[in-house]
Parts: sequence; C-alpha cells; structure tokens
Amino acid sequence: MKSIIQRVLNAKVVIDGETHAEIERGILALTAFAVTDNKKTIEFVFNKMLELRIFEDENSKMNLSLLDNNYGIIVVPNFTIYGDTLRGRRPSYSASASFEAANKIFTYFIAYARSRYNNVSFG
Repeated sequence: MKSIIQRVLNAKVVIDGETHAEIERGILALTAFAVTDNKKTIEFVFNKMLELRIFEDENSKMNLSLLDNNYGIIVVPNFTIYGDTLRGRRPSYSASASFEAANKIFTYFIAYARSRYNNVSFG
C-alpha cells in the first residue's frame, strides 16, 4: 500500500458535478493498493496517517496530528501511484492490485478507518 498525503485547508471530491466528499482542514490521501496488501498493512498505514505529527501547534512547530485536532481526512483511491517508470516509457502497474482485489482491500480500508476515526471521507 502506498499513500501520498497532502495537508489541506479544505478539499472535496466532485464527480459529475456532485460533491461526494468534503473536509475543512486536514489531509487528502491518494492511496493505492498492492497485490501483497493485507489487513495488517491497511491498519498500519491508516494508523500512521492518523498519528503523523504534521500540523502546527501554538508555537508553529509541526507537533500535532489529525487526532489532536479532529481534522478531516479524504482518502481517494489512485492505482497510478504504483506506476513503475524505471524501464521504458510506459509505466508498469504489475505491483498494483487488480481492480477486484483493490476494491476488496479498499472496502476493508473504509470499514477500518471509520471504526478508528469519525472524520473520514472517501472519494
């Protein structure tokens, strides 16, 4: 599993003109799943997202996490994160999970995330 996170002041996912997920301050996480991912991997990565100290405290030091502030998180699946461009000009996605496998992993990811944190959105 790989996840690219970005701190945001606000973020939303719009599909066909309709808002599907929206947060104020927090994290936007583009996330991809690998063929080797399992429950342990999912839980480790999500817990890491929650606990990363990447938000400023009252002294402007990055010392606070999502948990400390109850900031939001939007998770967006994005298989292209696993694109391997080391050889040639066409990325290889052989390390990424198939659509069916990734969908099962993402479903578990959603359930686990919602069981751990109340300010989670998916897009």
